[in-house]
Amino acid sequence: MSAVLGLMGKKKEDSKGVWHRVCLNTIVRKKVNLDSERLRILPMGSKVFVVEQQERRVRIEQPIAGWCSLRSSNGDTILTPLDDSDGQSNKNQTAPNAGEIRNAQSKAKTKQDDYQKKENELQKERAKLTEGAKDLQEITNEIDITRKKLLAAREERKNIENLKSKVDSKSSSLDLLKSQQGENNTTLDKLETELETLTKRLQEADSKVSDIDDQLAKANEARRKAAAEYERFSLLASAAEEETIQITKQMKDIFFETSNTSKSKLKNADVVMLKDGIGLVVVRWFGVIDDTEMVGVEFSDGIGNCDGEYNGKIYFTVKEKFGKFYPYEKVKKKILAEDLLKKLHNAVVLQTAEKNKVE
Repeated sequence: MSAVLGLMGKKKEDSKGVWHRVCLNTIVRKKVNLDSERLRILPMGSKVFVVEQQERRVRIEQPIAGWCSLRSSNGDTILTPLDDSDGQSNKNQTAPNAGEIRNAQSKAKTKQDDYQKKENELQKERAKLTEGAKDLQEITNEIDITRKKLLAAREERKNIENLKSKVDSKSSSLDLLKSQQGENNTTLDKLETELETLTKRLQEADSKVSDIDDQLAKANEARRKAAAEYERFSLLASAAEEETIQITKQMKDIFFETSNTSKSKLKNADVVMLKDGIGLVVVRWFGVIDDTEMVGVEFSDGIGNCDGEYNGKIYFTVKEKFGKFYPYEKVKKKILAEDLLKKLHNAVVLQTAEKNKVE
């Protein structure tokens, strides 16, 4: 079976291109024009090998040579790349399985949630700054009041200087004016220092708000990219699930199709299917025990209850707990080797032709 699966998974080495997954049923046409000859309809879940792109139309080489659309006219995604980590792939690249896709989808969802959480935290921090706008307004009002006081002090100093020029002859008045001038200069210096401090606080608050806005914009962009990545992996997961369903159906058709061969006497090494969902087993002995037709079988795992011995007598030999005896009525059908080989051969031929067909 491993040799068969190896043959089924083999790819031809060829030119550079990118494997894509079909997310919506699409038509393959002979030429790039939408009105050219229709060659085939590719179902959702299948894979194509893209080697050329012209706007939203792409040329594929696998599973058939022709042209199809990367996206629909209204923007719906038809083909999505299986792996675009470096922008280049070849036909030997192995597509991610369903488990890898689900893991990648989960990681993308986690990344999206992390960015959403960060964005929410930044929104809360900005809200706090917005709530603090009242303090900024109070600072601004205080700056205006300080400026008015400063202008008044400057005006008072000017008046004092005018008075000083008028009372040069009166020393007592001159001393008083000098004292007033000194007090005014002290007040003026204090107000100028206070104005400088308040202006610096306002600039720091504006800078912090600007930084938060930048972080918020980056968080929005990161969340948008994470959401797009999650959507891409969701499309891949849906297509992979569809492919798994098709493969499961093919395997059921191979192994569980009702046999046309009626029950017959069994012999050693025959493969039979037992009832009650027990599955496929290998016949190791067939005969009569205590007036009852019995069949001794071997399991592929140790789920039996004996090693071929029944009531103290050895009828066949297998590993401990790999054998068991059943009444003949438990046999649902006999699997003929030629039927099994024929079905496996047909499945391999169809699968190989589907993957390697070139027009």
